[in-house]
Amino acid sequence: MLDLALLLYFSFHLHRLAASKGLPPWKPVMQFVLTYFGILLFFSFWLIWFFGVDTFSAPEKLKAIAPYLPMVLALEVSLFLYFRYKLSKLPPADANDNNDADEASPEGKDLSYFR
Repeated sequence: MLDLALLLYFSFHLHRLAASKGLPPWKPVMQFVLTYFGILLFFSFWLIWFFGVDTFSAPEKLKAIAPYLPMVLALEVSLFLYFRYKLSKLPPADANDNNDADEASPEGKDLSYFR
């Protein structure tokens, strides 16, 4: 349950960071959520392959995989830090618009060869 609460909290912060930069906010949030669930699914298949099919139903096997479960929270936090770092390095969308306007002005380029 804690991992889902963290997922919502981190998604909210990624959404807010992307919106503050003027970028589409749902793209990094969806990338974060889909990457998290994809890695979680891979991790679950790996546990089932390594410990057996009854991994999540047998009490003795649940005790055997208990040391691996905090890795899910570490994965979630590290994914958030990665996506936050990636978003923080992107320039604001306003800076991209200003550069395009400068290039479109006739003073920026010599267009005399079109005459």
